[in-house]
Amino acid sequence: MVVLLGVGVISPSGVPKEEQYPPSWFVAFLKKASPIRYAIEAVCIAEYDGMEFQDMNSEPTAKNPFRSVFRKARDVTRMGGLALVKRGNEILEELGLANESYQGSLEKLAILSLGFLAISWIGLTFQHGPKVASPKHSHSNSS
Repeated sequence: MVVLLGVGVISPSGVPKEEQYPPSWFVAFLKKASPIRYAIEAVCIAEYDGMEFQDMNSEPTAKNPFRSVFRKARDVTRMGGLALVKRGNEILEELGLANESYQGSLEKLAILSLGFLAISWIGLTFQHGPKVASPKHSHSNSS
């Protein structure tokens, strides 16, 4: 599960447009088989899809028209890259989730859950480990 957690996390730095070093087939498989990935995708899509961020400091004041510029620069240090984002869809585009849907992520998560459940059931059904003997009833003759 730790491996699936490690490969399922979405990189907050976004998805490179052209991957210089694509992952090996095994790592790509682990990414597709990670339920963590689809859960995080579903949460991100539910949170950011269609969201508009309100810029509280966008109105320049009459005294100092550059005040909003300085406030934006100050906010970048507090909030990181999110200080410059205007729409939630921009975040989804940078994370590589622009073409994904909430329902699609949940469907993939359900399919993975059923697959893991089937693998567990098969493993437990055909397990050839030590069998537990049923308790024997002993009749003791006490005099």
